[in-house]
Amino acid sequence: MREHLQTMSQSIQFLQPRAAVLSARDRIVSDLADLLPPDCLVHEPRELMPFETDAFVSYRRMPLAVALPKTTAQVAAVLKYCHRYGVPVVPRGAGTSLSGGAIPQEDAVVIGLSKMSSILELDFFNRTATAQAGVTNLSTQQVLKASSTRLIRVRSLPAPLVAISA
Repeated sequence: MREHLQTMSQSIQFLQPRAAVLSARDRIVSDLADLLPPDCLVHEPRELMPFETDAFVSYRRMPLAVALPKTTAQVAAVLKYCHRYGVPVVPRGAGTSLSGGAIPQEDAVVIGLSKMSSILELDFFNRTATAQAGVTNLSTQQVLKASSTRLIRVRSLPAPLVAISA
């Protein structure tokens, strides 16, 4: 099994991290800390480990930092900052993807959407829901079951932990 994983990890070519971004890590983390509440920024190596991959665990890269915004305005501020300073961004929903789409680079900031987990509106008549990007299927099912009436049949959605945004 280990040999198989080693062969797999050699089959994907990752971009070389940008030296200028890596050398500015402390400044970048400090600037992000000015943009986000304290509980919305992860930057200590031990705390970054859960974000080095998604559910596709054959590949791992430790990100520069992880922003966990609670609002659209915070997402916009982080994206504007990263664009201005040439810092790569990796979006992340619930991290359940099996495709490797949320694997960061060492010079990237992960924007995790898990704290944006509110269901803003349920419209039973039109059979729609307006939800933030970090809402999971499981939480949607729970709200629907709690809100449903005899006229509404709620059936289970596939992959209960998958983020709606994924």
